[in-house]
Amino acid sequence: MSPVSHRRDRRVLTETDRVTRLTLRVGGGAAGQRLDAVLNAWLPGAAGRALSRSLVRRLIVAGAVRVDGRACRLPATAVRAGAQLGVELRSGRLPPAQRPEPHAVVVLYEDEHLLAVDKPPGLPTVATADPGRSHLVGLTTAWLRQHRGPAPVTLGVHQRLDRDTSGVVLFARTPLGNRALARAFADGLVEKDYVALVAAEQPGAVPPAWEEAAALEVSGRGRRGRVRASEGGVPARTTFRVEARFKQGLRVAARPQTGRKHQVRAHLAARGLPILGDVVYGGPDHVSGETVPRVMLHARRLTVPHPVTGDVLHIDAPLPADFAACEARLRRGRGPRP
Repeated sequence: MSPVSHRRDRRVLTETDRVTRLTLRVGGGAAGQRLDAVLNAWLPGAAGRALSRSLVRRLIVAGAVRVDGRACRLPATAVRAGAQLGVELRSGRLPPAQRPEPHAVVVLYEDEHLLAVDKPPGLPTVATADPGRSHLVGLTTAWLRQHRGPAPVTLGVHQRLDRDTSGVVLFARTPLGNRALARAFADGLVEKDYVALVAAEQPGAVPPAWEEAAALEVSGRGRRGRVRASEGGVPARTTFRVEARFKQGLRVAARPQTGRKHQVRAHLAARGLPILGDVVYGGPDHVSGETVPRVMLHARRLTVPHPVTGDVLHIDAPLPADFAACEARLRRGRGPRP
């Protein structure tokens, strides 16, 4: 074998060994959609890479996508609810992994014992398995060291927002604040108010306010974990209120009374009102012909008793620009589409 051929074989073997396998269970709201449309909405976020539509199509045609365990090479194949999609990605044939843009720390409230910041969308709350990915705790810790002196920094974490969810996150800064905040969350003294943009086939038929009390069950771990309503699940309760009605959607305020994984998202999906951009739970990925950039869920307000004074704090986070822009399109457009 010539030296050139030998080097080529080694390169191919290296690419072949670096394989990432991702899976997705298709939600009811995505039933009947084209395979390539479902992958275009889900795969870039799951892979942490910017994947073009043409690349996704090539993956399908090349046999890198399986539906219920069998290779499917037709991009236009309609998927069914409950189908399991499997994708095999070879890193040597993909664009470089995305690295999140630097995020400025926006302080919403600060005193000796507490610090509340405005979490931007796309940023994990805590560290992930990827050591190169920024996270809110790390950025906030670095900000405190830079702006509040070299004293040791310890942040008590008592709430986590999903990566795509924006809004208020409250940390404890002292042992006293940490203990009191832990008790407040455990005793249900913290009120969490969210706002979401949801799809609705008949917005006028949705009541002005209602409560969801379906028990929820988690399947899978980490980012692959999914939640569904199940009689054998853990109790979960959320109250909802319609704030605005559009042609094919709503702006809904949500107040979870319990703190379960994906609670607001799963309860809205179970009601037939999936959040825009939440393809995991059947939410549409376009509004008026434009892509929905993320799950349109925002933690708008946190109400909590102060750990020392007992005064009730109301900490608000303004709507981010992408949320406001998506609502504007929903307000004036034809409504969401699958």
